[in-house]
Amino acid sequence: MPDSANPTPPALCALRVLIVDNDPKKRADHQRNLKRWGYIPVVAEGAGKALCADAARKARERRCQVALVDMRLMDDHDRGDWSGLELVPDLKPAAAIIVSGFDDRQAVVKALTEYGAVNFVGKEDGPARLREAIEKAARTTCACRHNALIGWSHGLSSAGISAALFPGDADLPPERRAPPDEADELICRMFPNARRIQLELITSSTQLADDDTAMRRTSLVFKAVLDDNPAFLVIKLTRAPKIDRETRNYETYVNLKFAGLFLPVMYAHTSLWDIGGVAYTNVGAYTASPDWPRTFAQLYRESDRADSILQPIRHFFDTKNWGYWYSVDADPAGDSLFAVYNRSWNGALSKQLPCWEQEEPTLRFDGLPMALPNPMRWLCAHHGDGLQMPVRQTVTHGDLHGDNLFVDSEGHAWPIDFERSGPGPILRDFVELVQDVLTRLARIDDTVALYNLVVALCDLTVSKAALRSTDAIDADPEARKAFLVIRALLHIAYNLARHDDQREYLLGLLLNCLFVATKIPSESPRHAKNMLVASIICARLDHWPANGRRAESWPPPEWPAVGWVAAKRRGGRQRAAPEVSAPPELLAARAT
Repeated sequence: MPDSANPTPPALCALRVLIVDNDPKKRADHQRNLKRWGYIPVVAEGAGKALCADAARKARERRCQVALVDMRLMDDHDRGDWSGLELVPDLKPAAAIIVSGFDDRQAVVKALTEYGAVNFVGKEDGPARLREAIEKAARTTCACRHNALIGWSHGLSSAGISAALFPGDADLPPERRAPPDEADELICRMFPNARRIQLELITSSTQLADDDTAMRRTSLVFKAVLDDNPAFLVIKLTRAPKIDRETRNYETYVNLKFAGLFLPVMYAHTSLWDIGGVAYTNVGAYTASPDWPRTFAQLYRESDRADSILQPIRHFFDTKNWGYWYSVDADPAGDSLFAVYNRSWNGALSKQLPCWEQEEPTLRFDGLPMALPNPMRWLCAHHGDGLQMPVRQTVTHGDLHGDNLFVDSEGHAWPIDFERSGPGPILRDFVELVQDVLTRLARIDDTVALYNLVVALCDLTVSKAALRSTDAIDADPEARKAFLVIRALLHIAYNLARHDDQREYLLGLLLNCLFVATKIPSESPRHAKNMLVASIICARLDHWPANGRRAESWPPPEWPAVGWVAAKRRGGRQRAAPEVSAPPELLAARAT
């Protein structure tokens, strides 16, 4: 593993420079000079609009770092032809240098301000002046000329980041692959004044994880230290369109939307041709050690106390933080529960339905004697009828799992990753977090213990009632911890969402399990856990008691019996759960 504390400067790369000129002779002159200077010339061909279109395409396909753009691409003699300037935004993130034979101060000002060019060179200035402008532009875009020292942890490198985020690139021609130095370039553009940048990988649920329970996530999250500054940043790297969505969602649903202090401040964001990045300030109290910041996933696995695990969850859902959105009147989604969840995942479930119709109707799981409904096949039969219940929506985080929630030593929590934030089913964040606990965070390797835990969850038919435990749950420390956390999450969900029908919760959890199952290898233990959870929910929904009453035969007689702890200690009566304390302003909002 390379020493990230002592990174070595990269060797100078062969700069990719786009040539956009309507004069074939000038193209040839530029091409000859660029080759002589050690650059890689990329020549846009054609005339008029075809030239502009070819330039935009080649800038993107060849990932050009600098572009030489003639001011007048349509008519050299028309002083009103600023087509080269107008092309500049279409060439980004290439740094455009406008080349013109006219002494036009107004064009210079527009080039450097309105259109975003980085420099302006007169055609009469000569090759030396042009080369100087190219090198100056390259120092702002190209990592090897920026002179910043970048240290990647865990044996990572810029090339390794590209390979992780774009595994399919290996099958493409070299000129169409994400450049191996693009991650380095991105970091340099994000922090143009930094001379030393240390990047420590935080999350493990990425493509680089060695944990077979991890989803195939195309993102990496790092702790970044700039120039030995005592404060650090949290940086997410992923595909460029995802960062563009995240920054838009942050401005719409996060920035200046909450009264609390525990929401990250976006420090910087940049998108290149393939990779994008966003940096957030750390907002929690933390100890100055390599172990901080910690994710909720780390807290969950390291703590044996449910109360310490739940403290940051309660803080996150406080109405001064993300819980604010639940104090605002929820809107009817105007569609079925299946349709709203499916839309949140860009149609991921509906796309699978034709394949799932070919699945076997039942599944069997090791350690359990009975066959259970295959949730994939079950969904094909019920998505058009059984999931038609009306659903309310509010602004949800949209991807609330243990690696997207940071915690500090004082029980505060703050989220990152707002790519999917926006209007969604009102219970979405809760079922996503419960799904993550059940199938990934809790190390429940005993199928019988997991079976008991899901049976107990499905036993609840009244949303405000208390979840009751079983002997098998109490006998397994991991299952018991998960039970206590899930029970509290159910209470918080009810106090904020006030859903009347517990099937809304179970159906959301079922759909979330199936969505995650499409993102992880079918042979992984987590895939089996998701399918077991979903299968038991399907069976419960097929035998839902009338009027929400608890059925006397749950679980069914042919299933393994469970020893209900609540039945033994409280005579089998279902008691209402105690209210999770709600802030006074939320109670006042409900009263009005």
